[in-house]
Amino acid sequence: MVQGSTFLLFPLLVLIFYPFVKDTSQKLLWLAFLFMAALPSTVSSSVVMVSIAKGNLPAAIFNASISGIIGIILTPLWMMPFIQQVDAAYDFTTIYLQLITEIVVPLALGLSLRKFLGQWARNNRRTLDLFDKFIILLIIYKSFVHAFEDKIFTQISFLSMIVMTILVIVLFYLVYYLTGWIGKVLKFNHADRITNQYCSTKKSLVHGTVFSDALFGQTSIVGILLLPLMLYHAIQILIISIHATKVGNRINSGSENSG
Repeated sequence: MVQGSTFLLFPLLVLIFYPFVKDTSQKLLWLAFLFMAALPSTVSSSVVMVSIAKGNLPAAIFNASISGIIGIILTPLWMMPFIQQVDAAYDFTTIYLQLITEIVVPLALGLSLRKFLGQWARNNRRTLDLFDKFIILLIIYKSFVHAFEDKIFTQISFLSMIVMTILVIVLFYLVYYLTGWIGKVLKFNHADRITNQYCSTKKSLVHGTVFSDALFGQTSIVGILLLPLMLYHAIQILIISIHATKVGNRINSGSENSG
């Protein structure tokens, strides 16, 4: 369900609007939304939020981790039919080689080092967690810096920014409630329902910067393509963190009362 929502439901919800924008000036912004919708889920924030809301943590870790690997194959395939329309070079070999080098190789290297450095990592978990968050923060900072360098915010009108923010919020809640409804239909328990909704609605800005560089690195549209993703990344964390805290507190209160 998580991977189906991430790589099928999300892009299809954006794709259905293509006939309305294909011959308009808004096609590039629509492409930015499709790029966001085709990206993998986040890892760290999904796991943290699921943990707070007492969801299925092992399933969250697995789905969040495997999402990046699946995205290496599926995200470029979603973008392929539309890249030629923005005059971007599209070389499958180069793109997949870059994605494998920047995503799969570090993951494989980390897994291979667990045998030798696993205990050391557990002993220094707090320091490594801070280092991990710092690196993610640098990647996000880099995305915003490039956006300001390219003067993206001066190219987009204030009204367009407002509309884009509204569309991002609508898209988030649409996927959130659809995955919640599907979870009820499939009779998921609370833990699985939380994991399904939290992981399915997330989109990774970290992966987005890597994928945008691989797919559109030679063009001048990278900043615009990352704009909806930057908005979505902030909004998804804000909304899910509030929801997860409420759910976690409610469960904790229920456990104390029953005890």
